[in-house]
Amino acid sequence: MTSPSTPLHLRIFVSSPGDVGDERTLALQVIDQLPYDPLLRGKVTFEVVAWDKPGAGTPMLATMTPQAAIDAGLPRPSECDIVAVIFWARMGTPLPHPEYQKPDGQPYYSGTEWEYADAMRAAREYKRPDVVVYRRTEEPVLGLKDPKRKEKTEQWERVEAFFAEFRDTITGVIVYGYNEYEKPEDFRRTFESHLKVLVKRRLDETAMDGIAPKLKPPALDLWPGSPFPGLRAFTPADAPIFFGRGRETDALLQKVSTTHFVAVVGASGSGKSSLVGAGLLPRLAANALEGSKDWILPDWDKVNSQWWGLRFTPGEVGDNPFEALAIKLAPLVRVTRRELTEFLEDTPTLLETATASLFNDKPAWAEAMLFIDQFEELFTLVASPYRLPFIELLVTAVQSERLRVVVTMRSDFYAHCIEVPTLGRLFEMGIFPLAMPTDTLLDIIIRPTERAGLQFEEGLPGRILHDIGLEPYSLVLIAYLLDQLYHADKTRGQLSYALYEGMGGAGGIKSKLMESMAGGSSAHDSVVFQLVKAFSEARVLVESRRNLDHDTIIKAAYEALLQSWSPLVYWIKKT
Repeated sequence: MTSPSTPLHLRIFVSSPGDVGDERTLALQVIDQLPYDPLLRGKVTFEVVAWDKPGAGTPMLATMTPQAAIDAGLPRPSECDIVAVIFWARMGTPLPHPEYQKPDGQPYYSGTEWEYADAMRAAREYKRPDVVVYRRTEEPVLGLKDPKRKEKTEQWERVEAFFAEFRDTITGVIVYGYNEYEKPEDFRRTFESHLKVLVKRRLDETAMDGIAPKLKPPALDLWPGSPFPGLRAFTPADAPIFFGRGRETDALLQKVSTTHFVAVVGASGSGKSSLVGAGLLPRLAANALEGSKDWILPDWDKVNSQWWGLRFTPGEVGDNPFEALAIKLAPLVRVTRRELTEFLEDTPTLLETATASLFNDKPAWAEAMLFIDQFEELFTLVASPYRLPFIELLVTAVQSERLRVVVTMRSDFYAHCIEVPTLGRLFEMGIFPLAMPTDTLLDIIIRPTERAGLQFEEGLPGRILHDIGLEPYSLVLIAYLLDQLYHADKTRGQLSYALYEGMGGAGGIKSKLMESMAGGSSAHDSVVFQLVKAFSEARVLVESRRNLDHDTIIKAAYEALLQSWSPLVYWIKKT
C-alpha cells in the first residue's frame, strides 16, 4: 500500500508532429512545474517520455527507422499512465509499410498516429493510459508561392482525415473526444488544467486501491534564492519563474515569425526586457519557430551573471553603439574589438559580412538575432554622429535572410523613431505594443513561490494587489515588494501578513524603493543633480526631446510614485 510520505510516480508520454514544437515545450514546462503545486507537492512526480526531451538518449541507428529507434529506446505509449497527443497542420512523417500497418492493412499516416493508436488499444483493453488529444484551430499560413505548398496541403488533408475518424460516419456524432485550442498559451492553460484533473483522479484511485508507486522519485529541485526579480529584468535563466505573460509571448513569437525587425514598445516598467529575455528567447531556443533551436541567440551566463552573445544597449559602453555591438560580436567572430568597431563604423551596411563566420558550423536555416535593449539610448546617450549610421546598419541587417533584430524601447520615444524615415519604416513594419498585465497579475505573484517551495498566507496576494492598484509602475513595485518580502522571511516558508505589514505595506515599500533608487541621496540634502541622476538611471525620471536636436527635457515616468515618497514631498513643500 502507498505510504503517505511516498509520492505517486506517473509516466507521461508526449506525442506530436514537428509543427507543434512550441506546444511540446510548453507541455514539458507544465509537467515540470506541476509537482511544485502546493496541493500536489510531495504527492506525485512525473517521468516524461518524449523523444526530444533533454537526456532522452535515443540513438538513431543506421539500421533502424527513426520510429523503431524511438520505440527501442523509450517506453511505448501503452506502457505509460497518461498520453498527450497534439496536432495542428501536419500529420508527420509516414512510417514504412508494411512494417507498420493498421489492423486493416492500411499504412499509418505518421509515427504520431501509431503512438496514438498504441495508447488507445491499451486504454480500451486495460483502462490505461488516459489519452488526451489536442488540436490547434488557428488557420495555418500557406502562401501561393510556397515551394512546399503541395506537401503542406497533403499534410493538412491527412490531419482532416484523422479527425474525421473521431465522428460516426453516418450520424456525424462525436465518438472520440478531443480538445481544441487556438494559440500555444491556450494549450498550456488547458493542458495544465487537464493534467491536474487526471493526476487528482489517479491519487484518489491510489488512496482507494492501495496501489504502490513504481519507484521512489527524487526530491523536488527547489528554486535557489528569491523567485522574484526585484528591480532587475528577467533573463533566459529565469524562464522557470517567469509567469503571466504567455499570451504576450505567443503574440511576440508570431510577430518574429513574420518580420526580421521587431520593436517591443511600452511604458517604462511594463516588462519589455523581461518579455524578450525570459519569454521570447527561451521559446526560440526550444524551437518554437521551426528551426529556431539552431539560431544564434543571446543567453544568460549564470556563472558570471551577465549576458552572453548578441545582447547590448546602444549606450552600454559610452556614446558609440558600434563599440557596444563589437564588444559582444568580436569574441564570436574571433576578431579584436577595435578592428570590428572600426569596420562597422566605416561600413555599417556590411554587418552581414561581419557575421558570416557565425554560421560556419550551423545548418542552412540558422539565423542570428541581435537583442538591442533600451533602444531609447540611441537618442539619449549615443553621440549624434553615430546615430544615423547605426540606423543604417539596422536597416541593411534586417534585409538579410540570416539576421534578425529585436529591440525594446520606451513608448515615449516612438516619435523620435518616426522622425527618421528609414527607422520609421522599420517600426511601422515591426512594432509590437506591450501593455501592462492586468488579469494575470495573480499568476505573476503566486506561481514563482510554488517553484521555490514557498506559500502566501491566504488572502495576502489579493491584499497586495488591492494596496498597489493598477498604476503604470505597478509591475515594478510588485517585483520589488515580493523580493523584499522574500528576504524578510527568515523561515523561508510562509509569506505572511505580519511580514507585509511589518515592512509598512505598499506605502512603506514605495518609500523604500525610492530610497533604493536614490542610491543613498536624500531629498533633504537638496542634492538635485544626484537625485536626478539616480532616478534617471532607475527610469523613474526619463529624458525626452521634442526633436533630435533640442535640449534634453527631464520628466517623471511615475509621478504617483514620486509623490508617495514623503522626504521628496517635504523638500518640495519646503523649497
